[in-house]
Amino acid sequence: MILALSASLPTALVAASVSVSQKPELTPDALLWQLDAEHGGASLRVVRPDGRIEVHSVGVDEDEIAFGIGDEALPDGAYLWEISLAPRLTDEQRSQLERAREEDRELPTMADIRGARVQGSFRVVEGSVYGVLEDGVAPAGEIERTSGTPTPQAAPLTGDLTVRNSLCVGFDCADSESYGADTIRLREDRLRIAFLDDSTLAGFPAGDWQIRINEGTGGGANLFAIDWLGTGSNGNGDDAPASTPFRIDGNAPSNSLFIANDGDVGLGTPTPALELHVRDGDSPALRLEQDTSSGFAAQSWDIAGNETSFFVRDVTNGSTLPFRVRPGADSNALVVSDDSFVGIGVLSPQARLHVVGDARIDGALYQLSSRAAKTGFERPDASTLLDGIEQLWLGFWQYKEGDRGARHFGPTAEDFHAAFGLGGDARHISPTDMAGIALGATQALREEIERRDNTIADLERRLQRIEAALDVQPTH
Repeated sequence: MILALSASLPTALVAASVSVSQKPELTPDALLWQLDAEHGGASLRVVRPDGRIEVHSVGVDEDEIAFGIGDEALPDGAYLWEISLAPRLTDEQRSQLERAREEDRELPTMADIRGARVQGSFRVVEGSVYGVLEDGVAPAGEIERTSGTPTPQAAPLTGDLTVRNSLCVGFDCADSESYGADTIRLREDRLRIAFLDDSTLAGFPAGDWQIRINEGTGGGANLFAIDWLGTGSNGNGDDAPASTPFRIDGNAPSNSLFIANDGDVGLGTPTPALELHVRDGDSPALRLEQDTSSGFAAQSWDIAGNETSFFVRDVTNGSTLPFRVRPGADSNALVVSDDSFVGIGVLSPQARLHVVGDARIDGALYQLSSRAAKTGFERPDASTLLDGIEQLWLGFWQYKEGDRGARHFGPTAEDFHAAFGLGGDARHISPTDMAGIALGATQALREEIERRDNTIADLERRLQRIEAALDVQPTH
């Protein structure tokens, strides 16, 4: 049976009608679903009774997708399946979407893009595969219920009540309802089921609840709701309950909320892979919204991800993206350890900021160097600095890893530490120490130059006195 379906897609991809087989064809080797619509690729997810998920994919314009059953005996139990059709994009449409992503702007609307999701289930009993469960249709082998004629009850009934077939309650129930597969049917224009707890003993709960179907006013919403009525309501909550902790609006997409048999929760997916699994065709996200009800300023954040990045969006302040992680980033790209050290490219950072690989600063680097932050001042012997530099090995070299073969010039940490005893270990050099040694050596050289200049000046004066005594004219 081929069903015309309309799928709910993101605003950028407004779905057109597509056709996908809702009931698979059973062959000796596989279950086959016909894909008789243009699509950009399709995937089939099958959840086995033990919770394992199988994923099968086909490419563009493939006309069927299959779940193999011939290679192994399928375990007994219920199987849930879902087929997702990717939208078919032209090169221009794909280009528009990519440009919108790069520019962080709203995606364009493309009404001719196709896409859909359909789902169903089948059951395996003693190795045999039974048909797909469809809305309003009993599974294979189940006996159809027969319609019964309700007998009005004019007086209260005391004692137990057994209804062999089906039951209809409400002003609009017909004398002879055609129940189909329904066991209990409520039929009227204000559908409510009230739960009134008349407990009076101290300490016992006595709150009232109701299940409410649709709002009872003109222009009201289609909904399924669970209402808290309070204590002693006598069922008078109706459309003005004390609170409505649970509500489903009419025409909500399939799998808006799905709880798997292992407790995993799916939002937008019937195959949750983790405790909470959120799925959407365009940037699945969670919004954290603080309103002003507690006296704080309003602020909203989004945590989202798509094919370009995982990101945090500051919705309140211009929807900027202060934090991004690109797909394909290496493990340990950013690590915060239990002692609050931050590692970039390292799992166990050994300093407040520990970077493995190159670090680039497009701006100035400032280090704390205030006299107020220092102690243990000591003036070095100038000759010691010059002697250390004279013995220091200096040369060209490059890192084995990390900076793409760029060449550098300077000492090794081992030689620098041996010459001056500075720094925390013999494997690293502080830029502050390097600059300090360079400045100290410059001062020492300046002192040496001044000493030699004074010596030269003294020798010139002595030479002038000798020449004057000999009455010899200077040659220059």
